[in-house]
Amino acid sequence: MAQTDSLQIGVGTQVTGASRGFQPLWLTANRFGVISNEQVDAATHIYIHNLHTLGKVDTSMAGQANTNLTVGYGVDLYNNQHFGQLIAKELYAKAKFRSVEFKVGRFLQTTGEMDPELSIGSFGISGNALPIPKISLAIPTYVDVPWTKGLFQVKGTFAHGWMGKDRYLRAAYFHEKTFYGRVGRGWFKAYGGLQHFTEWGGHRGNLILDRSFQGFLNVLLIKESYDGSLNADANPNIRPNRSGAQRGLIEMGVDIEREDFNLNVYNQTPIESGTGVDIRNADRLLGATLRFKDEHRFLQKIVVEFLHTTQMEKYGGERQSYYNNGIYATGWEYKDRIIGNSLFINRVQGSEFLPIDPFDWDGPLDRPGNKNIVNNRIMAGHIGLKYRVGEHMMARTMATYSINHGSFQSTDFITFPHKQFYSLQEFTYSINPKWHATASVAFDTGDFYSNFGGMLGFNYVLFGN
Repeated sequence: MAQTDSLQIGVGTQVTGASRGFQPLWLTANRFGVISNEQVDAATHIYIHNLHTLGKVDTSMAGQANTNLTVGYGVDLYNNQHFGQLIAKELYAKAKFRSVEFKVGRFLQTTGEMDPELSIGSFGISGNALPIPKISLAIPTYVDVPWTKGLFQVKGTFAHGWMGKDRYLRAAYFHEKTFYGRVGRGWFKAYGGLQHFTEWGGHRGNLILDRSFQGFLNVLLIKESYDGSLNADANPNIRPNRSGAQRGLIEMGVDIEREDFNLNVYNQTPIESGTGVDIRNADRLLGATLRFKDEHRFLQKIVVEFLHTTQMEKYGGERQSYYNNGIYATGWEYKDRIIGNSLFINRVQGSEFLPIDPFDWDGPLDRPGNKNIVNNRIMAGHIGLKYRVGEHMMARTMATYSINHGSFQSTDFITFPHKQFYSLQEFTYSINPKWHATASVAFDTGDFYSNFGGMLGFNYVLFGN
């Protein structure tokens, strides 16, 4: 019987400042919602993580060592907005038996095969917003399908979560399921997968949507149903909707592993209706990640991506509006941040440089459907680099050029294509095994705005490595 413990306790702080009243994009985006958009602010945090390993080591699965049982927990508390807000970036417990992992609480997660450190972000969950509290059962990494001798592998997630009250429809549930399959041996593997997300069962005033177990099954199976969103009594012949705000994506790609490097090429295609599952769907996030195995070489990793979301399934006769929804008017947003791809703009973010105001979800609003995500028709190119500068310093560079067409509901204030450039230069220096410093500068410019900002951060490990 083997037992190990990996307790880690640390503290850190990041100070940010900008030339405008808000931060450049890459100083706040894809940082799990903990860096505020204030012109000047500090985010101080304390974290505790522990993973306790129990049981024997099992090498029967894919030839890799897998302990029979691990249990763990994590807490990462942040204070920001001039010490006026305390938030939990992480607050979870987990247990893993062989390849199956159970988690409950708020924990870090991204969905998709792109690199979360350098990518602009998945269409699903990118790490841009604070994690949604949920219960998750997952096979987080690929495992061999029995009796295939490693030729076929699978992984996936099934989760139920809570979207909270800061929305148009209050206390809505969150549903997530993903499934990926991979085929191949040796240096070449091809994979494909599906991600499906639904916000469902919310309420506002007299509007109370189906929160029953049958309602859950309708969401799970993506069935049409009278969930309360339509007045079926007044319109008995009306066709029902699929329950909740449904969205998802299809992902395909290849993994190439050689002696010196790994190459991952991927394609994500967004789906907002059944029409999206079509060869004519031209909207996509197409990218490639090249990782070098030598930890001492200069260039460690490079990501190149292309984003296209202007088609909106128009070939099907009904245009979509990605991340928006007519009933669930807040859309694909959590705690004022886009959950998915970080180049999409909601009203909270857009109010800093566009003539719009955020919606007050506590106010007496009529249903403002399809109007909260104001920029979802985008073409963009992106490059991200990670490299080593000497023995103790790592750096990353990100540069993104986008052409933004707004949304079909925002033509009053985005009347022509807005070209915008976002950039980040960041250095992380290990002073010693306990102290680490980070310095970042970011510059955005274009038709939306011009803004320069910086971040200086320190992290100290109180206990552990």
